[in-house]
Amino acid sequence: MSARPCVQAKHCKTIVRLMPAKSGFGIAANQIVESICDMCGITDIRAKVIGSHHPHNTVRAVFEALERIQSPADIAATRGVTVYRI
Repeated sequence: MSARPCVQAKHCKTIVRLMPAKSGFGIAANQIVESICDMCGITDIRAKVIGSHHPHNTVRAVFEALERIQSPADIAATRGVTVYRI
């Protein structure tokens, strides 16, 4: 599984950007983001932590970014088309 659109979230002074990666790429992120993605079942992702690297803020920013990832069904419903058209 991979994060399909590029998502970004901020908590305090920490910004986390989750970017999609090709299948088989693996996880290219710092240790905190990597362990969270492993627990979530995300296997192919690139991530960048910008600003403060405080662990608590990084964890909160990662979870906010993961909440912003939309499924293809959600995107199709927003656009008013079927999943097949996306």
